[in-house]
Parts: sequence; C-alpha cells; structure tokens
Amino acid sequence: MSIDKNFLRLSTLASVRELRAFVAVSRYGNITAAAEALAVTGPAISLLLRSLEEKVGTRLFERTTRAVRLTSAGQQALGYAERILKDLVDLHTTLQEISAGRQGRLRVVATSTIAQTVLPQALARYAQRFPDVKLELDDCAPDQFQERLRSGQADIGIGVLDQERKTDDLHAIPVMQDHLSVVASDNYELPQGAMTWRSLSRYPLITMKPGYGIRTDLERAAREAGVQLNVVNEVTLLGTALSLVANGLGVSVLPKSILGYTGYPHLITRRLVRPSVVRTVSAVFPRNRERAVTAENFLALLQQEFGNIKPGPLPGVH
Repeated sequence: MSIDKNFLRLSTLASVRELRAFVAVSRYGNITAAAEALAVTGPAISLLLRSLEEKVGTRLFERTTRAVRLTSAGQQALGYAERILKDLVDLHTTLQEISAGRQGRLRVVATSTIAQTVLPQALARYAQRFPDVKLELDDCAPDQFQERLRSGQADIGIGVLDQERKTDDLHAIPVMQDHLSVVASDNYELPQGAMTWRSLSRYPLITMKPGYGIRTDLERAAREAGVQLNVVNEVTLLGTALSLVANGLGVSVLPKSILGYTGYPHLITRRLVRPSVVRTVSAVFPRNRERAVTAENFLALLQQEFGNIKPGPLPGVH
C-alpha cells in the first residue's frame, strides 16, 4: 500500500495545538478568553496563530484592539479545523473502545453440539453487554475445529478438544465440565440411580455418526467396559437424535447439562458409570497469536455463566 507523500511533510501542516488555538479564538472572539479556555497564556495563543498563518500563507483573522474577527479565508478554514479536531477526538474514543473490547469483532468457532445448545444464550448475553462488537459464529464439525483456530479464522474456539488430535500450539481453558448420561423419553423405563455401560447395552441406542466427539467418547467407554452397544440409528445433528429419543425410538448419550439448553424438558437422564466419562468444554486459543480483547471478554462471560457446571456426586449404581 503506497503512502501519499504529502502525509509525510508534517512540518508544513497545521499542528493540533495551532488548530485548537484557531478554533478557540474563532469561538470566543478574543485571545484572552481563548487562552483561558485552553489553559495557556495569551502570548502563546498569538504565537500559535502567527505560526498557522505562516504555514497556510494567508491571514485568518482581522485584529483590532478589542477583538479579532475571521477573514474570508478564516471562515472557510474554520469548518475544516473543527472537523479535523472532531475526527481526532473520535479516533481517540474509538481506539479506547477497541482497546477495552467494547468495539471491534469477535469471531467464535464452535463444534456443532455446543453451537446448538449452550452457546446461543452466552452469545446473546455478550451482545447485550457489548452491542457495538460484531459477532461472527462458525459452527463446524469436530475434525475441523482445531484447524479453524490454527488458520486464524477465529479469535476463540468453544468446544471439546479431541485429545488424540490436540497439539501444543493450542491452549485450552476449561469453562464447563459434565459427565455423560443416558437420555430417554419420560415413558421409557430406566433403572433408578446411575447406569453402567453394560446396562446401556440392553437399550436401542441413537448416537452421532463416527467422528463426532461424543461418539468417540462413547466407543472408548464401551471398549473399557467390555460391552457391545446396540446402535440402531446414527445421525449427524443433535436435534435429530433428541427428536428420535423424545418419540420413544431409543435412548441417546450426551452431557446432562446440555439437555437444559434444548427444547426437550420432559426427557429423563441417568448418569453413566463404570467408567464415568467427564467431558470438558473449553475456550481454546492459538498459542502463537495475541488474544483479541473481545475474546478475553467473552471468556470472562463464559466463566461467569458456566463456571458452576461441574460433575455432581455419584448416585447409586444399577
């Protein structure tokens, strides 16, 4: 990008101090009042005006013993000077707002399950608190999540890091933890208390397709428990799985806390144990880039919103 050479000749242009003096004298009509308003001496104002007139090559004021009046050139210059000073104030204010994260942009990438459940409420609260920040949400498949962050397409990621794909160039800060639970319609007969994975194997299971985070955890836990799960449907969207479960076509497995952010309040849950699987939702940042202030503010909001969501005590096992 080329730079206009005229911008580099600052010594020939009016300074901010000269423009402030010019505008002040124009408004007050005399040098003494202008000097008091700017908290400087009268001779300092006169010196600034003389320097400005030398730079522009014309007189800006007609001076009398009692007052000063704008010349024709001064009248034309006044509008420019006022706009320049206003733009400088606006520039300073905008940079302060950006520095504080009250303006700018927040690009969030989230795995699809998180984007469908816990994230919309958090984004709504953030938008209320920071209405001048432009929000951009990218919901993606789990295998795309980390690459979105590495490539600079997002300022912050919200999701569950796949430990097998995790590398040292990403920094994860936990914001919410919960255990995997069986989810079923309220007319489905489930044992009371916690359920083992062996108990789960007796039920028709609706789950996400291979490659999704919950499915990976589910398969790993089933292997550890030494059981074969009865998978009757594999779906892509969480909403599809929940709709099938709500209509009694099987049970599913997901973190219990997520259920509160769906439209299925009548579904029942049982915590899965032996093994107990805890999923940690994290705010994820690339280590090699400076964090955006907007992202830091969003992290603080997430910690405030979800910091108390953690695995509860273990109920009785059946």
